[in-house]
Amino acid sequence: MGRTGQRVSSWRSEFLRRSAALVAGLVLGLLLARCNNSAKPALGASDGAGGASALAPAATAPTRLTETQKIERLIAYVVGLKDAKFVRKGQAYDTAAAVEFLRAKWQANSTQVHTARDFVDLASGGNMGTGTPYYILLADASQIPIREVLTLELDRIEGIPHVAAAATRP
Repeated sequence: MGRTGQRVSSWRSEFLRRSAALVAGLVLGLLLARCNNSAKPALGASDGAGGASALAPAATAPTRLTETQKIERLIAYVVGLKDAKFVRKGQAYDTAAAVEFLRAKWQANSTQVHTARDFVDLASGGNMGTGTPYYILLADASQIPIREVLTLELDRIEGIPHVAAAATRP
């Protein structure tokens, strides 16, 4: 294969990789929207602390949040997933139990959690995300790794559109 053929092949591979990532991001976004459609408050609703709701779309200029505030917003997002079940070590739990578990795990590992991304790793499975992965079980019985759900929400909190983020990830 000549040099031009190699460039075309390389471009085609990159295009297919990015297309697959884009489709995966769109599908995951649709599944999450379906799971959490009724849980989102109206745009501009308050979180009770004077700030924008953790579940409201990022339509305004983002304010700089501390890592602790980002983690609190991730937990608030989980609270809003009322119809979902959380699967940990094969056992399904409701959102209240999941939130209690996330907070206890965060507190027990507070010296290891310095960023919201660290928290996502912690929440993703045992032993800072290296153990058995945890899942969110949707009403249609499909399971999504909690790492994907929390990463997409954290991207949204940080102002990174999930479709663009999915298209640029390897």
